[in-house]
Amino acid sequence: MSDIFLKGRAMKYLVAIGIALGLCVLTACAMDGIHQPSPDSLVIHALNPLDIARIDEAVSISVASIQKEVPAFDPRSCTVYSGDIEIPSQVDDTDRDGSPDLLTFVTDFAPNELKTIIVRWGPHAQSKKGYTKRTQADMSIKVDYQFVDGKYAKGRFLRIDSVRVPAVHVDHDALFQHEGPGWESDKIGYRFYLDARNRTDIFGKKVPDMVLNTVGLHDLVADNNESYESMMDWGMDNFKVGTSLGIGSIAMQNGTDVLTVSNTDSVFCVIAANGPVRSDVRATYYGWNAAGKKYDLISNYSITAGSRLTLCEEKIWPNPLNLCTGLAKHDSTTFIESKNRASGGWQYLGLYGRQSRYGDDMGIALFYEGAKRIERRADAVSELVVLRPENGSLKYYFAAAWQQEPNGIKSVEEFRLYLESIVKKLDNPVRVSF
Repeated sequence: MSDIFLKGRAMKYLVAIGIALGLCVLTACAMDGIHQPSPDSLVIHALNPLDIARIDEAVSISVASIQKEVPAFDPRSCTVYSGDIEIPSQVDDTDRDGSPDLLTFVTDFAPNELKTIIVRWGPHAQSKKGYTKRTQADMSIKVDYQFVDGKYAKGRFLRIDSVRVPAVHVDHDALFQHEGPGWESDKIGYRFYLDARNRTDIFGKKVPDMVLNTVGLHDLVADNNESYESMMDWGMDNFKVGTSLGIGSIAMQNGTDVLTVSNTDSVFCVIAANGPVRSDVRATYYGWNAAGKKYDLISNYSITAGSRLTLCEEKIWPNPLNLCTGLAKHDSTTFIESKNRASGGWQYLGLYGRQSRYGDDMGIALFYEGAKRIERRADAVSELVVLRPENGSLKYYFAAAWQQEPNGIKSVEEFRLYLESIVKKLDNPVRVSF
């Protein structure tokens, strides 16, 4: 899905959309008069316009933008440096056409820092250090099974990077490990159910390790005995979704009804990236029947190192009047909403309190562009925001923060400060130029 990332026109200044815990996408080219240190390297200038530090800022640059500036750029052999220090990076083929199209690296910024980044490629840049894996995308399907009473019993799970979901697949039949694809950073994990529920769920983590490849591996899901709903060494599935929109599930508003992506002709899911600093899961829903009209929908979920945020990018044909998303409502939570912010800027809504399965505190939140909001509403199970797609495209983020994560957020006041910091960074993206 190469059109997710704008690879567009040359501009003097390149604005990057990103945050310390999210994604920064370079949209254009070039700045004159920069001396390159060698023919097989490129200097990039990245400015933090805020007077606060930005830790683990993920910066993603389209390969096309770099090759427009330096046609000889070889993305398959590149490394990234801040001064003389190599920083973790990866190159992805996000549209899966066989050619790398996105370079991502993660670095820290001091307040108001203008940082010089050097990208090198060629023989002298081919030997990368072993980066700590800080993100993961994972999907596994049952093989060598016995199909008994509508469930895929026994057998083993085989890791896969793509699948067309069998039409006979239903919830809790144990076909997929942890019931669908999962993605995680060193802070938090998420999944969505790859069945007619199509809801997004949360894995709370007590460790920075990548764990989703082991979650549900030996669980007796076919017997409705999902052990990851109980506390384990790494954490647990600590969120109850039910019939709500979970955390950031995509839907459509039709009068008083919320229409989830449940009735489709077919579904194709792919692990689009699985690297040390960025992982990406994508599902394509063909023939989503919403109130008698059919749509094709692509939902893309990505996460970066050091971040709680999932970036959700939706593409839908034909363009609908609205899409909506939301958060599950639980008792003993406090509702939080951004106030006194510019209507065109980023907004948030969140819930904080005892909504973890473990019975302790967790915060959940959505971040959306105020200019896209049609209305804010709630139903019996979810807090909702109804949004207006633009030419069939919509972008938003969701995040969860569990009190048991290392150095976790432990009060509603801390959570509110976290939400304010995120929208401030979204409104003031890192500025990137060649």
